[in-house]
Amino acid sequence: MFLLVENIARFSVLVPVLFAFFVKSEKQTIQVLFYFLIFIIFHQIIYNSLYIRESKYTDIFNSLYTPIELLFTAFYVKPNLKSLGYKKFILISLVFYFICWVPLLFFSNPQDFLSYIRAFTYSLILIYCLLYFYEQMQYPQSLFIYNQRTFWGISGFLLFAAGTFFIFLFDQFSNNVKGFIQQYVYIHAILFTIRNLFFALSIVIKPEKSQFADISLSIT
Repeated sequence: MFLLVENIARFSVLVPVLFAFFVKSEKQTIQVLFYFLIFIIFHQIIYNSLYIRESKYTDIFNSLYTPIELLFTAFYVKPNLKSLGYKKFILISLVFYFICWVPLLFFSNPQDFLSYIRAFTYSLILIYCLLYFYEQMQYPQSLFIYNQRTFWGISGFLLFAAGTFFIFLFDQFSNNVKGFIQQYVYIHAILFTIRNLFFALSIVIKPEKSQFADISLSIT
């Protein structure tokens, strides 16, 4: 059961990728999702190769995953925000993140670094996604938000970040908790699979044309 859940999660990333090949769209959000999924596939391949040959380097390699995931999330959310203030916040927070990330990478224990930086990364992802939903509540662009592609894509990022935030935060204490690794894999695999299914919906759903006039937002 353990391996089955893990393998389903790994192969679930292929579902939205295959859908992307059949959906011809030049929309930036679809392209960002597609490139993010391709990045995940290559990351899994390289990680597995390192784990088999040089397992001591897997933590260092994994430390490169979270900032790239944050960048993809920011590139996906930012074009769908209308508030210049929110867009500036994303840019400023990214700069602050990388200013903190570099020294932590070199001066922290690899396991502690991964735990804290992942928690910090997913807290930012949560904020980015919540900004989108807050803006949609204030200035709705459609009568039914779930008919929009971005709703499913950002919901995927939000669900995964919210569900894995605490397991990444407490990962450093995993050695003291019996059965933590199995629980970690189950939670991560299930949320990873759901996120990929949400991404697939985001790619294939036929977007509803805006039923409301565009509203120019002031800087907040």
